[in-house]
Amino acid sequence: MIEIKPININYLNEVIFIHKEAFKDHLNVHLGDLYLETFFKWFILNGKINLIVKNENDICGYIVGAEYGYQKKMSQDILVKAVVSILFSPKVFLLSGFWENVYKRIKGVFFKAAQPNDRILNKRIISLVGIGVKSKYYGTGLASKMFDEFEQLSKKSDFDVIRLSVYESNNRAIKFYINKGFEVTSKNNNLIIFKKNITSDTH
Repeated sequence: MIEIKPININYLNEVIFIHKEAFKDHLNVHLGDLYLETFFKWFILNGKINLIVKNENDICGYIVGAEYGYQKKMSQDILVKAVVSILFSPKVFLLSGFWENVYKRIKGVFFKAAQPNDRILNKRIISLVGIGVKSKYYGTGLASKMFDEFEQLSKKSDFDVIRLSVYESNNRAIKFYINKGFEVTSKNNNLIIFKKNITSDTH
């Protein structure tokens, strides 16, 4: 039986396992389990909508989201663990995009980020930060079910827009989000920024 429910600390190890499998080349995976544990704990405690999908007793996937603008507080809160993780994972210094990412994080901690047009129009935006499914469940529709629940909960929480970013090389994810009604709003280096209006209210 398929069940979708909120993430709690008890599911943390399984969520980290899924994330490492789904995003094995991502920088935060290279930073190790200490960083990933801190990262997901932050969303469990501070995020707005965080879900797992279960098939019987098997955790199949997760989805996490937070109100747009979360990055500064998160970067400040997990800064120490991030620095420790970098020091214990010196190979990350050689990864493509590492220094650019560090610059963005430092800038995010000390400076106010520019706001997108939707924020100026007083729309509430939720960022879909991550979604991952165990590889054995690819093609089963579980990611689609999780996203649909995420969208419904976002509406109930009075959000107007879902925003996310995808690497332009991730054709599978791009196709998924386009099929879910997202549209491209901009491109930032190798990232494509998507948004979906989820309310008819134009404020």
